Amino acid sequence: MIGSISFAIIVSNFRGIVDPRDYGSKNPGATNVFRSGDWLAGLLTFLGDFTKGYGSVVLASLASKILLNDQNFILAITVLVSIAVVVGHIYPIFYDFKGGKGVATTFGVLLAISFTLGGMASFVWVITFLITKISGFAAISTALSLPVIAFFVIKIEYHHEFWLIYGMICALSTLLLFRHWTNILCLIRESK
Repeated sequence: MIGSISFAIIVSNFRGIVDPRDYGSKNPGATNVFRSGDWLAGLLTFLGDFTKGYGSVVLASLASKILLNDQNFILAITVLVSIAVVVGHIYPIFYDFKGGKGVATTFGVLLAISFTLGGMASFVWVITFLITKISGFAAISTALSLPVIAFFVIKIEYHHEFWLIYGMICALSTLLLFRHWTNILCLIRESK
C-alpha cells in the first residue's frame, strides 16, 4: 500500500503543475517531474519515493524485531517488504497499476539494507548521469552493476544471510531493467 502512493502525482497536484502522466515519458516518477521544469517538485518527488522505500524497510525491520525473536524470520519479512514496496511503486493499486520505474524507491530500499550498498549504487548512478546526462542510462547502468557490487558488499555485511539478501537485490535489479526496457531498446537503436 505504501509503495502505491505516487509522490509524482501528489507533488504535481500540490505544486499546480501538469500531471506527469500527461507529458514527457508519461511516467509518474521523479525524472519525468523534473522535466516539468519545476525542480522543487522533482526533488520532492524523489525524496518522497526514496523515503517510502527507506522507511518501509526500516519500519518493517524494527516492527519485526519488537514482535519476533527469530533473526531469520525478521530478515525474511524485511526482504518481502523491500520487494513489495518497489513493486507497489511500479504497479500502484491506486493508479490502475501504472506507476514509476522504481529507481528512487529502490535506492531507498538499498540504503536501508546497507549504507555501503546504497552509497555505491548511488555513486554509479551519479557518475553515469554526469557523463551521459541520460537518467535512464544511469538507471540501467546501476541495475546492471548492482548484482556485482552487492555480491561483495552483502558477502561481508550479511555473511550468514547472504543468499536471501543477494536474491532480493538481484530481483530488484531485474525489476529495474524490466521497467527500463523501452530505454534499453532506444539506446540500442541510437547506437546503430
